[in-house]
Amino acid sequence: MNCDLIYVDKNDDSNFTGDWKYYRVTPIAQQNIEVCEVEFPSLLDKGVPTQTPGIVGLASAHGINVKLLQKSYGIVHEQAVLIGVRWRK
Repeated sequence: MNCDLIYVDKNDDSNFTGDWKYYRVTPIAQQNIEVCEVEFPSLLDKGVPTQTPGIVGLASAHGINVKLLQKSYGIVHEQAVLIGVRWRK
């Protein structure tokens, strides 16, 4: 799969959109998972993406990325909403 999964974390359903955090989760060559906060509405990367090498096929991949999002970006993945899929060339 060569796509970005785009999410929004509304910070406990805040109506103030300035608090919302947008991010992407991207499988890279079936070896890494890359996460990065993105700008909205352009969806350009905001900062340097973080990769978690060698965990794509592991059952623990989801948990590792949830912890990474919380620690690196202050994002709570469980309250985030998938808002789109962007196909990569």
